[in-house]
Amino acid sequence: MQNVLILAACVVVYLLPSIVAFVRPLPKTDRWHIGLCNVFLGWTVIAWAVCLWWAIAYTGESQR
Repeated sequence: MQNVLILAACVVVYLLPSIVAFVRPLPKTDRWHIGLCNVFLGWTVIAWAVCLWWAIAYTGESQR
């Protein structure tokens, strides 16, 4: 049982950028881009951090 809880915690931490992206009011395409980048490149710490930053940094303002 303890191993299952540890595995579940690891999965949640790994998918944290995707979870944040889907909870926040980001544009639909950005949500999916963050999710895909997180799932396929999140195993690299740099890509995981970039995805998390991307999900958190969105302010909802138009950037020109």
